[in-house]
Amino acid sequence: MSRISHLALAAVFACAFGASTVSITASAAEAHRVAIHVDENDAARMNMALNNAQKALAADPDHAQAHTVIATIYQQLRQYDEAERHFRIALGLTPNDSYLLMAWGNFLCDRNDYAGAAAQYQQALSAALLALGQLEQRLFSTTLYRHQRQTINLWQCL
Repeated sequence: MSRISHLALAAVFACAFGASTVSITASAAEAHRVAIHVDENDAARMNMALNNAQKALAADPDHAQAHTVIATIYQQLRQYDEAERHFRIALGLTPNDSYLLMAWGNFLCDRNDYAGAAAQYQQALSAALLALGQLEQRLFSTTLYRHQRQTINLWQCL
């Protein structure tokens, strides 16, 4: 998904929840956090956010974060069948997204599936650690490459 789509999705939630400005660094994940913290008694605003999020999803049906946002809204509205459907779509698109796995675990916990939730939390932690390891490996490779280039340049100067 493009940066513009991330900003559009964040703007949808910012408008729905009364924010007057949207940070240029806004993302769908930030919009997701907004959706989680909305007062459950504010159903009208939640429905407006849902409608706007569905419009954003219509622009990119394969955007896992948009499905996660919609799933979280349905979870807050206690429309669990729809929430589960969108979570499962998101999981099909990005099965190793640690943030999504954590949200799915929270959903399972809400549904009293504590064993399933624990498994998802473990999977989320594993995915996060794997991503961290990959990041560390890339950083090491980049540093090694830079040092090799500096050495080559040094020898070329001699």
